[in-house]
Amino acid sequence: MDGDFLFYALILLLAAVIVVPIAKRSGLGTVLGYIVAGVIIGPFGMGLITEAETLLHFSEFGVVMMLFLIGLELEPKVLWRLRKSLLGLGSSQMIATTALITIPCIAFGLAWPLALAIGLGLALSSTAISLQIMTERNLFSAKTGQSAFSVLLFQDLAIIPILAIIPLLATATETEVKTITDVLRVVEQGSGGGSLWEKSLKVVGLVTLLIGIGHYAVRHVLHYIARTGVREIFTATALLLVIGVTFIMLSAGLTPAMGAFIAGVILADSEYKHEIENQIEPFKSLLLGLFFISVGMTINFDVFSKNIPMILGATVGLVAVKLLVLAGLAKFIKFNVRDNLMFSILLAQGGEFAFVIFQFASQVKLLTPDMTSTLNVIVAISMMATPLLILLYDKILVPWLDSRKTGEVSPILPPLNEHNPVIIFGYGRFGQIIGRLLQAKRIGATILDHDPTQIDFLRKFGWKVYYGEVLDMHLLEKAGIEHAKIIVIGIDDFEKSVKATQRIKETYPHVKIVVRAYDRRNAQDFMKAGADFIERETFASALNAGEAVLRFMGYRAFTAKTLVRKFAMHDRKSLEDAAHFNDNDKDWISFALESRQQLIDLFEKDRQDAEAHMAENWEHKNGAPL
Repeated sequence: MDGDFLFYALILLLAAVIVVPIAKRSGLGTVLGYIVAGVIIGPFGMGLITEAETLLHFSEFGVVMMLFLIGLELEPKVLWRLRKSLLGLGSSQMIATTALITIPCIAFGLAWPLALAIGLGLALSSTAISLQIMTERNLFSAKTGQSAFSVLLFQDLAIIPILAIIPLLATATETEVKTITDVLRVVEQGSGGGSLWEKSLKVVGLVTLLIGIGHYAVRHVLHYIARTGVREIFTATALLLVIGVTFIMLSAGLTPAMGAFIAGVILADSEYKHEIENQIEPFKSLLLGLFFISVGMTINFDVFSKNIPMILGATVGLVAVKLLVLAGLAKFIKFNVRDNLMFSILLAQGGEFAFVIFQFASQVKLLTPDMTSTLNVIVAISMMATPLLILLYDKILVPWLDSRKTGEVSPILPPLNEHNPVIIFGYGRFGQIIGRLLQAKRIGATILDHDPTQIDFLRKFGWKVYYGEVLDMHLLEKAGIEHAKIIVIGIDDFEKSVKATQRIKETYPHVKIVVRAYDRRNAQDFMKAGADFIERETFASALNAGEAVLRFMGYRAFTAKTLVRKFAMHDRKSLEDAAHFNDNDKDWISFALESRQQLIDLFEKDRQDAEAHMAENWEHKNGAPL
C-alpha cells in the first residue's frame, strides 16, 4: 500500500478527530470544525497535505450522495406539500439574489455575461451546511426547516440549467448579441455544435428510460438482494445504483449531481428507501466531512492577503444581500421574528456548487484563474461565517428577543424539576384526552409540544406546556425522562414518531412508550421500534361501530361483544406476525390470505360449538333420542 496514502489518511482523520469535537463542544458546529481542520493541515496552513484540488474532486462525491438522498425523499406527496414554497420561495430567492449581485457587478465594469455567471453562482446556498444545521436542530418538521429545504431543493434543481447556461454566456462574451437570431446563434454555438434539439431529446429520453427501468426493474433487483440476507451486498448494490446512474448521466453530458438526483427519485416510492438511506448515510457523512476539509484546504491565503479589503467587503456584501432577500421573503410569508432570523441565517452563505460552477466557468474561459480563486475564497469565507452567525443567533439574538418579551414561545426548554411519572409529547386531540384523564386522577404529567400556536392557546386556559422537538434527547432529559415511567407520543408526524420511539427505547429502555399509529404498516413500524402500546387511529372506534352493527343485525349483546373481542385478538396477533414481511413479498400475501382464512375458520368453529351446545341443552331438557 502506498505510504503517501496512509500518511494522508492519518492526517485527515487525526485533524477531524481533534478539531471537530472541539468546534462542536464550543458551539461552533461540525461544519466549521471540518473547514478549520482543512485550513490547519492544508497548503496554506501547516502544509501537511498539498493536493487540495484532488481531495476536493474526490470528496465532491459526498455532495453527489447527498443529492441522491434528497431525491430519495422526493415522493409526490412531499413535492405536492412543498409546491408553493418550492416554486414561490425558491424561484423568488434565486431571481432576487442573482439580480442584486449581477447589477452591482455590471456597475463596476464587468461584462453582463460575466456578471450574470457570478450572480448565478453566488445566489446558491450551501446544501451541506444548511442541512447539517437543520439536522442538528431538528428543524425539518418546523415551517422554518421546510421552507429552507424548499429553497435548497429549488437551488439544487437550478444547478443543471445554470451549468447549461455557462457555455452560452462564454460564447456571448465573444459574440455581439442584439437580436433573437444572435441569441439562437449563441445557443447553438454554446451547445458545442450539432443540434441542440437532438441533445435535449436525447437527455429527456435517457431520463425517462432510467426512471422507467428503475421503477420496474430496480425494486425487483433490491428485493432479490434483500432476500439473500447479506447486508454488505445490499450496501454494494445501493452504491452501484448511485455510481451507475451518475456515470450514465455524466456520459450523456449532464452533471453527476443530476444523475444522483434521478437515482434517488427512481427509488423515492420504494419500500427499500429507508434501508438504502441507512446504508448510504455513513458514506455521505464521511465524504461530506472530507469535502469541508478540502474547502478549508483550498482557501488561498495568498489571494486573500493581497485583496483583504475587497474580499472581506465582497463577503460581507454577499451575506448582507442574501440576508436582506431571505428576510424579506420570510416576512412576506408571515414568519415571526425568531423564525425569520433562523431562516435567513440558514441560507445566507455561498454554496458548495459555486465551486463547481466557477471552475466550469474557468474551463470555458468565462472566468480567469485569478477571478476563480478570488470567488472561491469569498464563498469559503461566507461558509465559515454561517456557524458564527448561528452562534450569534443563539447567544445574543434569542436572549435579546426574549428580554423584549415579544410573546413568542422560546425554543429552549427551561430546566425542570417536576420529575412527573408521565411525559406527553404532542398535546392535540389525542394527547389532551390522556392529559385530562391523568389530571382528573391527580397524576402528574409533563407536557411538550412543537407548535407555538398550540402552546399559546393552551397556556391561555392554564395548561403548563413546553416547546420542543420529540427527537431532541437533550430536551427530553430536561423534561425528566430519566425519572419518568411512561411517555406518550401523539404528534402527527408518524415517521418522526417512529424514529423517536426507537431512540428513546435504546437510550431509556425502562420507559414505557404509548403511541398512536396511522395504519397497520405504521403500527408494524412502531412494533419494530419498540413501542409498548400502540393505538391505531380508527381501530377502536371501528370495533365499537362493528359491535353496534352486529347488535342491529339481531345478535345478542354478549355474542356481539365476544365476536368483536375475538376479532381484535386475532387482528393483533396477525399484525405482530406480519411485522417482518414487506408489502410486495409473496410470502406476506400468502400470510394475509391464510390469516383471513384462519379468522373465518375461528368464527365457523364458534358457530359449530354453539350449535352443538344448543343440541346438548335440548337433549338434556327433552331426553336423549331413541
